Amino acid sequence: MDPATTLAQFIGSGRIKTVDVNRRQRIPVSEIERILSEGLPATEPQPSRSRRAPRTAAPRPSESPADAIRKLKF
Repeated sequence: MDPATTLAQFIGSGRIKTVDVNRRQRIPVSEIERILSEGLPATEPQPSRSRRAPRTAAPRPSESPADAIRKLKF
């Protein structure tokens, strides 16, 4: 778990309050003290990133289209 990502998620969800100073978000000392006394907010489990199964080649027909056409009876 990346600490910067976790902190950004906590700020975005409102679990950690910030103040704007010169168009930047800052965490006030009072918020740090609250976190130290109450503990860190619970994290939500992140969905696992599953990998796709590799694509398999489509099965080739046993005969070519030309052979199938030649077998047709008119």
